[in-house]
Amino acid sequence: MKKIIYTALTLLLLIQVSQLSAQAMQFPQGIYVGYTKSMVNSFDVPLKNGLQVEYLFDQPGFLEFSLPFTFARSYPISDHLGQEDDSEMLTLDALIHFQLTKPHNKFKPKLYTGPGFIYETSGLSVLTGLVGAEIGYQFHPRAALVAGVQYRFGVEQWGRQAVARAGVVVRLGSNAYSSQAPVMADRDLDGIADEQDLCPDIPGAIALSGCPDTDQDGLADALDHCPELPGSAAHNGCPDTDQDGIPDERDACPELPGTTAENGCPNRADIQTEITRLQSGIQFQANSAHFLSVSFVYLEQIRNILERYPSYKMYINGHTDSIGSSEDNEELSEQRARACFDYLVAHGIDPSRMSYFGFGELKPVADNRTEYGRQQNRRVEFLIF
Repeated sequence: MKKIIYTALTLLLLIQVSQLSAQAMQFPQGIYVGYTKSMVNSFDVPLKNGLQVEYLFDQPGFLEFSLPFTFARSYPISDHLGQEDDSEMLTLDALIHFQLTKPHNKFKPKLYTGPGFIYETSGLSVLTGLVGAEIGYQFHPRAALVAGVQYRFGVEQWGRQAVARAGVVVRLGSNAYSSQAPVMADRDLDGIADEQDLCPDIPGAIALSGCPDTDQDGLADALDHCPELPGSAAHNGCPDTDQDGIPDERDACPELPGTTAENGCPNRADIQTEITRLQSGIQFQANSAHFLSVSFVYLEQIRNILERYPSYKMYINGHTDSIGSSEDNEELSEQRARACFDYLVAHGIDPSRMSYFGFGELKPVADNRTEYGRQQNRRVEFLIF
């Protein structure tokens, strides 16, 4: 019968050790060393004192396994013949502990239970069960004081025992009592430790090493020339609304595709060609600065061009033929240029974008000796820049 019990116990312990060994590399371990005293038992020798050594295996959550070994020796006592006698007792157990508080608490009450084995040097041995309770106090990250009681019950009448014990647990792995990662300084509370945060005082994104990106364009504000406007890395974080390859910050016409030569604006020569075509339709009453009605269609189209290209400015130059005195011609040409200026201002064009001049007969473009030539010289020119 005893051989069957010993065999069963050995198999149980081997299974327990194989399971625990698989965890040993993953989870912290510890050693308990303490004093144990038998308070009540069913042995012939009633009081025993001993040394207990226990190997601990922490598990995830609130579980812990242990393999306690105890060597105990009795106080010498006198039998009915007056002879003193003493004996030794060996125990080996396989226990599972249930922690009743969170692992990082300093005070750690536990309940535990499991199978055990007792061997008495007098020749007695028995398979037992064991239940117990204890409380620990962690006074160091790797050490704790432990005290508790346990009750052992045998499969036979012999083997019952109540034991008190006290000792010290020393941890062998990393901090077994802490379930939290070390707290690292994070002044801006963005989840990135200061030692890894390139902007430790300003909340930022993990992808940007802790630096902010206000416009969410993937470029940190410190490197973004337009931190409040989404842009591209090719333009240092600035937008290019008209997609002409010139960022808005350097584009004189940010909403119109243009050329580098024109600072991002459309080709000025093409615009000037269109304006030159329109200016020939502007006509005045004879020797007057009053428009003929046909002129307003062309003036309105010129206004539209100025509105479409707000970065451009304009010279308005008045010219006449050579009939009459040069003074009168200069005054008339300036009045006609001023009439065009006033119309455009009245219809929404900023006056700071325009200037007007009267050149009189000084800049003819055709021969004043013919009617056709004089007609060509009586004109108003719109020159953009």
